Amino acid sequence: MALLLAEAHNSARMERNTRRRWLRRAGVATAVVLMGMLFYPAEQIVAPRWEVTVIDDKGARLAGINVRETWQQASVEKFAHDEVAKTDRAGKVRFPKRTIQASLISRLTGCWYEARQHRSWDACGPRSSVWAFGQGFGPLDANDVSETQGLYIVRELQTDLVVEQQSSMITLHHCPAGRSGTGCSISETYR
Repeated sequence: MALLLAEAHNSARMERNTRRRWLRRAGVATAVVLMGMLFYPAEQIVAPRWEVTVIDDKGARLAGINVRETWQQASVEKFAHDEVAKTDRAGKVRFPKRTIQASLISRLTGCWYEARQHRSWDACGPRSSVWAFGQGFGPLDANDVSETQGLYIVRELQTDLVVEQQSSMITLHHCPAGRSGTGCSISETYR
């Protein structure tokens, strides 16, 4: 009888040790997977594949208008990127999808840093926008514009959504000869 009790006790101890070993191995495996997820540089879309059509206030498509795309993953990149392209005969311009490779830990720490700097969580993550500008044009509405550095930026569309593809239409207003910008207030002779 004592032999049976000793054998049962040893069997229970072996089962507990086996269970502990299994739990320890599962914990180590889980920690390795989580560390891998934190430090693996995964691809993230920063700006969608973007097709922009530029028209005037009468609905005619405008060829030869400059369109600027700006994009940045603010949690990881200090400065934004930009590219300028001219619309084709159909008034269209296309920009490719923009991606970045960054680990989750770098995005989280970058976001935390940006949020502390700007006192807002809005400073984190991907941002992209398109602007249309050109001489002889102005926005339909003063709220649609940001004029900087002498450029005639007439309309900006911004997205914080991370989507695969985006199509946008920008409407510009014809200004009188020799004028551009918000309310056609910039004289093209004075540059």
